Amino acid sequence: MANRKLKILYVHRGVEGKDGWGRSFFLASGMSKLGHSVTFMTTSFQRRFLKFEKKTIDGVLIYVFPDLLPLKLKASGFGIFSLFFKTVFVGFNKFDLIISDCGHRPSNFPAFINQFLFGSIHLTEWWDFYGDGGYYNEKPWYFRIFYGKLEKWLEIKSKKKADGVIVLSNWMFNKALSTGIKNVKIIHGGALTSKLKYQKPLPDRTGKIKLAYIGMADTELDLMIPFFNSLSDVRIKEKVIFLGFGNILNPLKKKQYGLDKILIEKGWIDYLNDTSVLEEIDVFVMIRKVNENALAGWPNKIGDYLALGRPILINPYGDLIDFVKDNPFGFIPVNFDEESIIQAIIKITSNKFDLIEMGEYNRALGESNSWEKKSGEIISFYKEITKE
Repeated sequence: MANRKLKILYVHRGVEGKDGWGRSFFLASGMSKLGHSVTFMTTSFQRRFLKFEKKTIDGVLIYVFPDLLPLKLKASGFGIFSLFFKTVFVGFNKFDLIISDCGHRPSNFPAFINQFLFGSIHLTEWWDFYGDGGYYNEKPWYFRIFYGKLEKWLEIKSKKKADGVIVLSNWMFNKALSTGIKNVKIIHGGALTSKLKYQKPLPDRTGKIKLAYIGMADTELDLMIPFFNSLSDVRIKEKVIFLGFGNILNPLKKKQYGLDKILIEKGWIDYLNDTSVLEEIDVFVMIRKVNENALAGWPNKIGDYLALGRPILINPYGDLIDFVKDNPFGFIPVNFDEESIIQAIIKITSNKFDLIEMGEYNRALGESNSWEKKSGEIISFYKEITKE
């Protein structure tokens, strides 16, 4: 009974390939590798009405439901047309375990319907805090007026209706308990070591150290100002190259933050299929301003950095403080201020660290924190609830 094969449904909030896909699908894939039957519901990236897709990737049966609404609404979990099709689907299919990755948005409501109809165990993930002090404060005025109060109410109500809640940090764990939510489990993000292969860094012909950040976007810039400022310092600016992977930035924003002469933009790279472009990187960067949104979550990019086997320049915060403290060898910790960052980069460029050995250590750390292991933690949480 303890090792029985479960029939699992994963309900994805957004569109295929985006909107938390890098956590939700990898967890689903990990459960498939553990021997369970896993179905994954998501929404089409394109505007469609009656074109359904059914395919299998990494052992996971994926249903891509159509929707006519604009991408921004679908990506945020407000795809009304796909919601109808998903509701019909869950009304005729029973599962042992259902996992919703954003339970308070409409796109995840089918999870509650299946829970109600068939008594399925429903676990909902709570990645971010959307209430006062969280993302609610960053929403446009029209969102706060027309949906904000309902969002705040549903955020808590949905978690209380689920059989269990998965959070990404101690901060969110305590937030959940303070609202009366029970059966809460912390499950941090994993590392995709099954897909991302380790390659030693290639030395730069100029002798410069290459720093890199994955997930570059206009919205990230205000969170990284001390790091950007440090790159212009005369003590290091001729010794480092900074590569940004992600969205191409607004030119005015780049100039505003002094990045127009510092940043080399690489765009989004399909590094799941080709890691060669990342072989030249010496050190990854995980430096950001600490606020409630940061404390609530766990940065997915940490797992990618570990899997790729590179040292990480980091200002630890939240649960990362203990993670770095417990695994110090692969990290270069700094404070969130320019001089601290500059001094760390000076040490890097002066060969004070064995970057190769640090990277190999992080690769091993990633393997011990793989997505498959995180999937196993979810299955263990299910067994705790069902007393299996």
